[in-house]
Amino acid sequence: PTFPTVAFPNPEEGKGALQLSFETAAANDCTVVLANDPDADRLAVAELAEDGSWKIFTGNETAALLGHWEWVNYKKCTAAKAEGEPATKAQTTSKGAAVVAS
Repeated sequence: PTFPTVAFPNPEEGKGALQLSFETAAANDCTVVLANDPDADRLAVAELAEDGSWKIFTGNETAALLGHWEWVNYKKCTAAKAEGEPATKAQTTSKGAAVVAS
């Protein structure tokens, strides 16, 4: 398929793939851009910096932001089971993925 707005439709390519998003954000006074590729298996996140440039977050930075958001909202919605006991416990599996249990 052809993609008339970009040379290559991968948001991980950075500024080239996100240029139209940045222009649309500027026209609508938006300071955050979320962009995905055509089959939605890649995500780019960018934020307008104070100097007018766009900070494009790496995959690790995006994961940290999502993890922080999840943790903060979980704490808001869930009380600890007992005084001094954490509301969640996490362990790492052999593949490195974190498993969280209540």
